Amino acid sequence: MKIKMNLERALFSFIVLYPLIHLALTTFAPTMATKIVLVFLGMLYYYFSKHTTIKEFLIVNVLIIMYALYNIANYHIYQVMHSDFYTFVLLGLIFVVYSKKGVVDRFFSFLRLKEKMFRISEMLFFLILLYSMLFARGLQTGFGSKIPVLYGPYSVPHMLGYVLITMYCLNAFFQRMSKKNTFLFFKVLCVVLAVWTAARSAVLGMAIIVFADYISIRNLGKKYMIFGAGVLVALYMIFFTDILINNPLIQKTMSSMENGSVTNGREWFSQIALNYYFNNTTFLEKLFGIGMNNVRSIFLHTPTIGVAIHAHNEYVNTLVGYGAIGLVIYIISQLKQMRVLVDWKMKLLIQCFIFILAYYNGFAMYAMFTPCLVIIITFMNQNYFTNNVSDLKVKKGETSR
Repeated sequence: MKIKMNLERALFSFIVLYPLIHLALTTFAPTMATKIVLVFLGMLYYYFSKHTTIKEFLIVNVLIIMYALYNIANYHIYQVMHSDFYTFVLLGLIFVVYSKKGVVDRFFSFLRLKEKMFRISEMLFFLILLYSMLFARGLQTGFGSKIPVLYGPYSVPHMLGYVLITMYCLNAFFQRMSKKNTFLFFKVLCVVLAVWTAARSAVLGMAIIVFADYISIRNLGKKYMIFGAGVLVALYMIFFTDILINNPLIQKTMSSMENGSVTNGREWFSQIALNYYFNNTTFLEKLFGIGMNNVRSIFLHTPTIGVAIHAHNEYVNTLVGYGAIGLVIYIISQLKQMRVLVDWKMKLLIQCFIFILAYYNGFAMYAMFTPCLVIIITFMNQNYFTNNVSDLKVKKGETSR
């Protein structure tokens, strides 16, 4: 029992510190950033094996082994060694573990006692982000934006945008717990920086999180005050500044529209992959897919593209890479995330959140963000938790010790 609880505390601590750890490694030791994902995968798998039924354990392992052997036998062992494969496995485990109410309840009990740890990690997080902006390639011009886009240490700005969503949720959680306004400052900072990344899927995801944060406020007077202040700030920006036009997000969107695709070709990518799936695959490949590395090969060998990219749509990636069976498993696993949420509005919002990120860009491959999904679920369930906090306090010797 003691070993199990130590493992749980280690895993939960890793999740809270994960944004900082991944950002730091990507900045100062990029090759280690992938390895830390594998460390988390190993920890989560072991934790899953200790917190599941024999039936569920067997089903998950059979599916992993089946797809691994299928890819090795039909294509190459490289298929299962590539990050595209093990990040899908990681997301599958995340969906399974985080759909368990007991796990989310215990994570809440753990998190509410870790304000100091989070505050220290957050200060380090933003200091490293500032370092990347001043001394590395944290700011880059491109995508039609005249204003430098915020990348941080990542190769694409979406990565940072998704991590900032996690940081917003943590600040919102601790603001509700402690009533300290410093967390409000960092919430606003996370929103501003997310817009600065010009990652539209990240901004849409952030908008859902901000909306969930707003409707969770139970004090009507405070709600009206925030709404009024928001309207005044918006009117000021519209009539007295040009911020709403001269920012990387809008400039990137306008440039995309001028080039003929507001999504930067995402609808074309999806169509190319789907055409291949329906016209160039066998029945067995339609069921089990062709492997994600081969999905990238489709685009590499498409004359109009010539780059080994993915379809930028998780559902299309899953269908082509892992077949109809893989897509069904993905959708069922996604829907299961609603089980741990009490409020029906939050049940809908978590599905909208996952759908937007998955449909317009991707989910599984963004492993600097997916381990923190439990933070977002806990944030959305916070009203239930705070109303029943006495029932959720862990006993002596458990997670909060």
